[in-house]
Amino acid sequence: MEKIFSLIKEANDEVLWMFSRDVHDLILEKYYSTYWPDVPEGFDESKTKSIEMIVNLHECKNILDVGCGYNHFKDKFPEAKFTAIEPFIDGADYKMTVTEYQRNFPDRQYDCVMALGSINFGPRAKILEEVEAIDKLTRPEGIQIWRVNPRDKPFVDERFPISELIQYFSWDEPFIRHISEVYNYKLIEYKEEMNYSNDRRIFFIMKKGL
Repeated sequence: MEKIFSLIKEANDEVLWMFSRDVHDLILEKYYSTYWPDVPEGFDESKTKSIEMIVNLHECKNILDVGCGYNHFKDKFPEAKFTAIEPFIDGADYKMTVTEYQRNFPDRQYDCVMALGSINFGPRAKILEEVEAIDKLTRPEGIQIWRVNPRDKPFVDERFPISELIQYFSWDEPFIRHISEVYNYKLIEYKEEMNYSNDRRIFFIMKKGL
């Protein structure tokens, strides 16, 4: 199975990818539900405080956390209505992907949508599906807070050897500016930062137009 899946990844073929998508999702679910730490060693509390400040600055009263993990933001915004979704880990309000959530609740929109490390997996077509779902969930003049992974090589966790089969999308600034133009967003902040394990990440904020 590993050989077949590796060949599918290397082919970079969207049809083959969709064929193998269920297997990929099972690998993601196993990794994040079993091996991903609740609070990683070296977790940067200052970044959490920064997110809180941004949300409060924009006076967000209705917040959606996409891919909330262990739902650490749940109690950070007591004056706002806070909804968390997560496809792999128990503890969210809804255990589903953002595309599933948007299809199930097509009329819901939020002042703020956070996607902090969750829209990272799969080829461009899958990422664009998720971007579109997030757009539909963002009200006019609402904000989106993103942290994404520009990884261009497999991540290997020795505890779970087939973690190298997880496909990462390599985010970059041109792609981010492209989606901001397509969906009529203003890119109000963009910066590169390092995470707790000294890997590069991209952090950006977009504001939706009318």
